[in-house]
Amino acid sequence: MATISSLGIGSGLDLNGLLSDLESAERQKLTPIANKQASYEAELSAWGTIQSRLESLATAAASLADPDIYAGMTTTASGSGVSASATNIAEPGSYSVSVSQLAQAQSLATGGQTHRDEAIGSGTATTLTLSLGSLGSDDGYVADAERTAEIVIDSSNNSLEGIRDAINAAGLEVSASIVNDGSDSPYRLVLTSRETGKDSVISLSTSGEEPALEVLLGFDPAAPSASQVEQVVEPLDASFSVNGIAMHSTSNEIDDAVDGLSLVLSDVTTTPSTVTVAENPDKASSALQAFVTAYNELQKTIDNYTVFNADEGTAGELLGDSTLRTIESRLTSALNFTSEGDFYALSSLGVTRTDDGKLEFDSAMVDEADATQLAAMSGFFISDSEAGSVGFASQMAGLLDQVVGDDGTLENTTESIESSLESLESQYEQTETTIDATIERYREQFTALDILVANLTSTSDYLTGQLETLENSWNLTD
Repeated sequence: MATISSLGIGSGLDLNGLLSDLESAERQKLTPIANKQASYEAELSAWGTIQSRLESLATAAASLADPDIYAGMTTTASGSGVSASATNIAEPGSYSVSVSQLAQAQSLATGGQTHRDEAIGSGTATTLTLSLGSLGSDDGYVADAERTAEIVIDSSNNSLEGIRDAINAAGLEVSASIVNDGSDSPYRLVLTSRETGKDSVISLSTSGEEPALEVLLGFDPAAPSASQVEQVVEPLDASFSVNGIAMHSTSNEIDDAVDGLSLVLSDVTTTPSTVTVAENPDKASSALQAFVTAYNELQKTIDNYTVFNADEGTAGELLGDSTLRTIESRLTSALNFTSEGDFYALSSLGVTRTDDGKLEFDSAMVDEADATQLAAMSGFFISDSEAGSVGFASQMAGLLDQVVGDDGTLENTTESIESSLESLESQYEQTETTIDATIERYREQFTALDILVANLTSTSDYLTGQLETLENSWNLTD
């Protein structure tokens, strides 16, 4: 039987061209699937952009629900040594602040030891009583029972390192560390109060039969010179004045000197620092403008994906999408939020709807708001569970979380599209496999046809030759 190295050689027919045409026709079956894939991918991309816009709107709504932006006060401090912040109950004005002394925490150092890890005493159990308390103006010391600990020192922990670890494990606001002062007996235990002022003074006493520990760990704050424990840093209260009124504090962070005003003292001042408190609605105005901008960007994006171009006959990727219509409807409803009070709707704050569905913000009302008005704005925007009130921003943030949060509307929508794409990919591959099998069957049939025609042609040529031979023989005989 004849063999064919290339289709059409045996028959002389354009079988390769015919097979190519058949393959092109078969592959037309992939076009509807590919078109569906492209449509779903465009839809998925559109939802991705809309999700980004919705997340920006959610961030803006969350900012409007932040109580700090309605504090309504700004503070500035001239000079150095003092910084300040104010809440909305602070009265606008200027305050002259002078600092003559900063609060500082007490620090004690024991006598030196030759080694940090060798036993001190025989190891007989000794109780160390460690207290924090107050030192009054008459130098009398009063221990605070709630800030007192009894620590057992015995053979398991009677080295400097062991005592340090036992004190740190006691849970008091006292830190213990070991320093090396470079002397012949260089290792000293240092105890430092974590709290400043004369209300956090350290007292040390021992009870037991270990004189070495009694000497090492004995300190009476009412008679500091009678102990071998050295007070290396004296506990001090902060001394300062506000508008010429002398004041004292155990801390350098002071929030009760002036109503609504918090002061932080960082250095002694040589000249008074002027702290100015002024009404400042800028944060609220900026947050509301950011919300309006985010909403308009979202609306613009939605318009782009739902437009129909009659001239070109093209439609946006999400035109007629029911999920998007539902989201738009819920947002529109949320914008119509109303409450009681001076600020009863977005329009009372200068936010209005334009004819094209976007928002417009006239910031004059917010920009000129005083502290009382800012507090009222806070009530409009922020929910109060105790009062049972609902705020616009809190409600909007909750709505948007249902849309873009975990297991929200968009996550379910995009998961459905991705599932459809996976199904189409599988369908495409199966169809492609079927087409390849069909084309291979055609190829085999065409090859068989080519061989058949080639064989018939060969037989025809043979018979023709035989007939010519016979005819020539007859002619010779004649």
